[in-house]
Amino acid sequence: MTAIPSIFPFSKLKLRDQEELMWVGYNPTFHRFTKYGLAISNVAFYVCSGWVFARWKRYALADISRVTPTVGGGIRPAIEFQVGIRKVIFRTPFDSHAEEVDFDRGVLLKAVDQLRSQLRQEL
Repeated sequence: MTAIPSIFPFSKLKLRDQEELMWVGYNPTFHRFTKYGLAISNVAFYVCSGWVFARWKRYALADISRVTPTVGGGIRPAIEFQVGIRKVIFRTPFDSHAEEVDFDRGVLLKAVDQLRSQLRQEL
């Protein structure tokens, strides 16, 4: 089990009863106006991107059928996942620093690995 970080945007993350946090991912860089956070519990995948009014979106693991990294070129790495008939794309915030973009790619790849692992356990 993982503890919820006390930094923004995790300070706004509320898990439901009986949920256990399994993994969190974010980039703690200080120079961005926009922050992002990813969280995987035993039953859901949470994504958040934004500034002061950031809101977490919750996706039940039971509803996710496919997870694909699209972290190739570009300045906003992303992951794509299937929720029912809907394709959801999560992109990290813009960053002009190549090392920060590379860090984001690593976070997203870890998220994909964790999600795939959790989804296999659901089957």
